[in-house]
Amino acid sequence: MDKILSIIWNVTYKCPWKCKFCIMDAGSCGAPNKKELSLKEKLQICRNIDIPNVKVDLSGGEVMCDKTHRTLINELSKKLGKNSVGISTSGSKIDKDEEIAKFLSTRVHDVEMTMDAIPGVHYCYREDAYHETAGNAAKNLKKAGIYTGLQTVLTREHMEH
Repeated sequence: MDKILSIIWNVTYKCPWKCKFCIMDAGSCGAPNKKELSLKEKLQICRNIDIPNVKVDLSGGEVMCDKTHRTLINELSKKLGKNSVGISTSGSKIDKDEEIAKFLSTRVHDVEMTMDAIPGVHYCYREDAYHETAGNAAKNLKKAGIYTGLQTVLTREHMEH
């Protein structure tokens, strides 16, 4: 049966990037943020999700910046089933650690990443390593057998190149 509701849950304000257009006002991976829920609160929300045919996509900031999100991903997958859980990420951490991709392969249906330019091509709104990170993560995710979507944000800069 098709999902009748899709929830995009911004679980973190932590992020290793300093994108010029960030709407999350995200900070560094190590910095605590008073607006962010504790793991205990996040797990309580997970337990309270009682909607049939729902899909939950964890987003942020950068979901993989915080190792406790693995616990949240695990619990969501147990509660809703792997096919009802996804994450949106820059690929950070996944690009350098195949074990994270293997972990995700048993717990999430899909991983979505933004890739506004091919690796090695400068894009004025993102740090240069951003696209290389997504490209390397995509390779690790593919190797782990995870459906991976790459998205782009269309801007005037794309039209000029």
